[in-house]
Amino acid sequence: MPGSYIDAFRFEDCIECGECLNSCLYMDLNSDESIEGIQKLRQGYGYDTYLDKCLYCGQCNKYCGVDARPAALLLERLRDRRKREECVPGFFAYYLNGMEELGCTENYFKDIYLASSEETRKIIDEWAEPKQGDDLLWCGCGNRINPQNIENSRVLSDLSKFGGVGDCCGVNAVKTGLFDTVKHVTNNLIERLSKSRFKRLVVSCGSCQEHFNILWPEYFGDKFPFEVISLYEYIDEQMAKGKFSVQRKVDLDVAISDACYGHMFGEKYLSTVRRLYEAVGITAVPLEHHGENTACCGVAGYARNFKVDDIFEVMKAKVKDIEKSGKKDVLNYCMGCHTITTMLYPVKSHYLLDKILWALGDDMVSSIHIPKPAREKAALKFKDPAKFRLQII
Repeated sequence: MPGSYIDAFRFEDCIECGECLNSCLYMDLNSDESIEGIQKLRQGYGYDTYLDKCLYCGQCNKYCGVDARPAALLLERLRDRRKREECVPGFFAYYLNGMEELGCTENYFKDIYLASSEETRKIIDEWAEPKQGDDLLWCGCGNRINPQNIENSRVLSDLSKFGGVGDCCGVNAVKTGLFDTVKHVTNNLIERLSKSRFKRLVVSCGSCQEHFNILWPEYFGDKFPFEVISLYEYIDEQMAKGKFSVQRKVDLDVAISDACYGHMFGEKYLSTVRRLYEAVGITAVPLEHHGENTACCGVAGYARNFKVDDIFEVMKAKVKDIEKSGKKDVLNYCMGCHTITTMLYPVKSHYLLDKILWALGDDMVSSIHIPKPAREKAALKFKDPAKFRLQII
């Protein structure tokens, strides 16, 4: 297994043209500044200015004409920064799941679980147990905030569900430079999943899928040991077989907001998303920045320096795109994008999975419901200036 992100960067192929940085929507660098930036990143000094601008989304890889994988270089320098600081803000450590063995005994998702109803806790406790079946639905952190829609879904009734309160894919740690933390969290999940018996892992969260299919193999040298498909692809398969049909139309006219990972999964994935939202009665227009050139919803800005202001700075590009579209409603197929759009954007956000399940006949409740005690504790943690010193980094 590689020792760090840097093992994925192809030093000998990079020609220091700077195109990767120059083409970035967020770097805001001219050609000369971009060349100087890639040189400093390669040499390993004077690079913090570039880290402060980066979102660690990996989009720069597609701008590189020699496929040198500059995203790996940026993540390596971010890891260098974390090693210098030897800690992360206590709130961020609190938000990262699967870290109890590393000394972070308090966790946001655990506190949501503890503050939830007995019915909700019972669902998650059952999900935590090993399962058997051809297809296994991985229920990540977002699903476990409010598991009723997944658990009670008629459409998803043939899927076994898996995901305990402390289970995590590790994707958030990847993009904040915590290489060894990712290894710990992801290997724990693989070990837990290995106790189940299934042919395919069905994943509703695109960020989890990005980690399983792209980040884990590229940066950690391991192919994820299970076939992984999107929940959207699973539903599309079932509809094509005639198992489900549209029972009621959604009837929405929206702008569709592409996720950072959307184009990375290829046209098959994007065409599946398009086919599904059209089938349930949604008319959508793309934003100015879409597909492989999509703008970030904003949440990735927090990874730079753990500053909330960076979220608002990053989201400006997407907000501007939405304003240009003239639409008052936005469709997100990413739970993370939907959550932050619901919380911070001056438009109404709709989550595609919820709309599909409703159109196919499921009764739905709000996907974003966090018990008040958990919200209050998270708010206090957020204001706490304490740092969390990682046991491994």
